[in-house]
Amino acid sequence: MKRHETAVRTKKRAEAIAQAAEGFKGPLAVTVEEKRQGPPRLFDLPALQKTCGQRWGWTADRTLSIAQELYDGEGKKLITYPRAEARHLAENQIADVPAIVAAMTRLQGFAHLEIDRPVIRRGKSGHFCDKALEGVSHHAIVPNVNVMDDLEARLTRLSDDEKRLFALICRSYLAAIMPDFEYRQTVVTMKVPVPKRGAAAAAEFRAVGRIPLIQGWKAAFGAADPEPGRRPGLAEEVLVDPGHDPEQRALAGAVVAEHADLRARVERQPDAFQDLALGRHELAEILHHVRVLGGHLDGVYTTRTGSR
Repeated sequence: MKRHETAVRTKKRAEAIAQAAEGFKGPLAVTVEEKRQGPPRLFDLPALQKTCGQRWGWTADRTLSIAQELYDGEGKKLITYPRAEARHLAENQIADVPAIVAAMTRLQGFAHLEIDRPVIRRGKSGHFCDKALEGVSHHAIVPNVNVMDDLEARLTRLSDDEKRLFALICRSYLAAIMPDFEYRQTVVTMKVPVPKRGAAAAAEFRAVGRIPLIQGWKAAFGAADPEPGRRPGLAEEVLVDPGHDPEQRALAGAVVAEHADLRARVERQPDAFQDLALGRHELAEILHHVRVLGGHLDGVYTTRTGSR
């Protein structure tokens, strides 16, 4: 399930859309594309702190403290300088890839990864770029190539939190030199006419699903989510996949919205924008369920209510 966002200024308008969607019968539009996605950028300190906060509830100070111990702790020194302000590596660090990959894949947690031919992505859109490091003192946070020979012994000295953080940094590095993630994306939309000032405007409900074709870099993260900040509940599959079954493509044409409801929640904003008199922080989500081939397909139409 994926959100499709638009701007609705009033709660009355949001309720009108919900009322129009309730019991609406109409066609679905279905598109299928094969896509690919490159790995995330490497960590600088702010990105590392954000990820640890989202994933484990760590404060920024706690993340920095643990990273510092991994960097210069007695008998550790497992990562590069943690106060990094860049998310790229220097191009001469390409030479370090074989040694780091060999050491990482000796570890039980990464032994299943097949990285016989590392993918080197150069330039600002990649991971190795001298130009991206101009004017900064420290490159991205990665495993320290200088301690790979006795990596296993050093790992025995780590606390549980240190192991957790080191594994995250290792996964980020390995993902960066693995192939793209390839998937088939299916987008199903249904437009619901909504009366507006004597005319009809369409509110589009949408569900998006992905069917993995080649795991690529995502294999480095396993069951862990490399993007912990994304909205929970996003579907990895949808019930309609017309790319392989012409009958499904035809049957997907007529559906009924069985139910629609309106839910409001408060959107978190910086303290300066928490003045309730502004009335700008209420979000209303209209959820509807459409029956497809005997199953259910969830779609979300997200509206923003309240005055500017």
